[in-house]
Amino acid sequence: MRTLCAAVLAFLAAVGVSGCASTPQEIKETGTRTEHALKLSPAQAAGCLSRNADEFVDSLSSTVRALPAPNQHEVIVRISTGMGLRTLFVMEVVPEGTGSHMTMWAYQRLMQSREDEFRAVVVKGC
Repeated sequence: MRTLCAAVLAFLAAVGVSGCASTPQEIKETGTRTEHALKLSPAQAAGCLSRNADEFVDSLSSTVRALPAPNQHEVIVRISTGMGLRTLFVMEVVPEGTGSHMTMWAYQRLMQSREDEFRAVVVKGC
């Protein structure tokens, strides 16, 4: 995992993350989108996704907020750079069946393999 984390940080530095989209709306407009079924309720899933993201790499930090619609949540994952925090992922979690449904948008310049690894880690147990 440490090798992967180092590779993610090196890649982000190489693509010049300081020039990436910095707001959740920009990520939603320009990023790659994926859909995921989760077993936990939306509130529990949002907390789980946030914890997993924070544990993925030390320089990542996530925030959870309730959306205006009932029982819907947003998780925003940012990376700390020398120029402040930059948004890398936005996740919206809504009720679906006995669990929830998560839509994830990722910064479009991330390498697919890194994005796939982050997805696998962030949804684990959620």
